[in-house]
Amino acid sequence: MRTRKILISFLVAQSLLLSSIAYASVKTGDSCSKLGATSTLKGYKYTCIKSGKKLVWGKGVKVSVTPQTPAPTPSSAPSETPTPSPSPVTTNAPEPTPTPSPTETKTPQDIHNLAILENSWSQVRDKKPVTESGRIIFLIDPKFPDQSRDAIKKGIDLTVSKFDYLFKTNKPIYAIFSTSLDFELAQFQKYDLMQKTYESEVTSNSILRQWRIDHYKQIDSGFKKFGSGGTMPLFNGPVEPAGYYMYFRMHPENQDPTAILMGAHETGHLLQWQMNWDFPKTIPAWWIEGQAQMIGESVASLATDFNQFERYIKSQTSPDYGGGFFSGTTNLYELEGDSVTRTEFNCAKCGTRLIYSRGKVAIHYLSGKYGNDKVINFVSTLSRTNLWWQAFEKSFGVSVDTFYTEFEAYAKWFGDYFSPGWQSSQF
Repeated sequence: MRTRKILISFLVAQSLLLSSIAYASVKTGDSCSKLGATSTLKGYKYTCIKSGKKLVWGKGVKVSVTPQTPAPTPSSAPSETPTPSPSPVTTNAPEPTPTPSPTETKTPQDIHNLAILENSWSQVRDKKPVTESGRIIFLIDPKFPDQSRDAIKKGIDLTVSKFDYLFKTNKPIYAIFSTSLDFELAQFQKYDLMQKTYESEVTSNSILRQWRIDHYKQIDSGFKKFGSGGTMPLFNGPVEPAGYYMYFRMHPENQDPTAILMGAHETGHLLQWQMNWDFPKTIPAWWIEGQAQMIGESVASLATDFNQFERYIKSQTSPDYGGGFFSGTTNLYELEGDSVTRTEFNCAKCGTRLIYSRGKVAIHYLSGKYGNDKVINFVSTLSRTNLWWQAFEKSFGVSVDTFYTEFEAYAKWFGDYFSPGWQSSQF
């Protein structure tokens, strides 16, 4: 522990030194030599970030410069002998010096860690969307609140269009927007594959069936803020899914334009099924929800620059749809799952929102440091015999233990920076 603190102090000292280095010429995308180094040129501040295996200058951020106000010249003492007053001369009062907007002071640790986050977010932002994928069959209840409907649909469309390349086969995908149990069940009866899946659920998955019933009980009781989403496979046999469906259950009066995050998050789960058809039996709980949340927030923020994305993350102050960063463990071992397979949701804390808030930071860290394509490829290589914690080091070059240690420090910084007071927050 003492050794790590000394190492961190050394890194911070190095970053302080690097931040003072001036570069003669800086251009976004050009190579740089020191991660976290900064340079200010023509009113823009550039930070050295990691992109894949290369160190490059990130996008410049405009900085404010505080103007120097000259000290006033002291006036001489008045003469004791009065002198005739000269003819009055009208003078204009000097214009007040404008006060620049205050700028947030960032520590070298902030700069270094934000560069990792920016690299992760920008890889989603920069993905060129397809014009029209037409992959989703929307089944929408006429009573579904229109603002929530439009927001969820936008989240789905944006996410699918950015990651269209992951869909290797053209399997049917349904999205049910429902305000009542009767409407949802009626949609299953329209399609043979949906009907077979529902019949299987009735006989073999009583938990999922009760989950659906309990949701609509909350809506029927008058809980106007109720909203829920999920993504499930459609089976036509015992092996690979033959299709997928997403469900969005909402009270008819729950008009929520921020539900774009719900749509993007659930589509993140749909993408995970495309990466690995045996998902989620091959990956831990914190990864299952964390990757969907990382994709969801990156898309739902609608940010065109990193400052906008920062503000969006800071605006996530509640655990709705898995947002926010709040009190609880930062030890990913406690959020893995079953003690033997270390997957799914079989652990004491796997049913809490910690798997969302910790998981998204973990995926941002891996994506920003190693590249989002490597994160996706890692999931694609997993099977029930190719165990994830054994395959992790081959994919990322570090052991899970080393990553967990790095993550814990990064997660605590993330909480302090985006959600001050998170350790004592109550949800």
